[in-house]
Amino acid sequence: MRPPEQPVRFLLQLLEEDSGPVRAHLDWATLDRDAEVRRHVAAGAELVGVHEQWTVLADPNGRAYCVTDRDPAVGASG
Repeated sequence: MRPPEQPVRFLLQLLEEDSGPVRAHLDWATLDRDAEVRRHVAAGAELVGVHEQWTVLADPNGRAYCVTDRDPAVGASG
């Protein structure tokens, strides 16, 4: 369990790219991936791909990020 003084947990996903403007992106952990993806798409994200434990989205500027099935409280996969 994360301490109270650490209210937000970030997962920085390193990408397998040798060069380019972005070689890592944030992963969002959620207990309800479908609902979270719908919320992001409604806010302007584009659905890129759906995988077993994560969904890839692109922000309005085209930068990729993922919404995952990890538990946001502990960071573990469900």
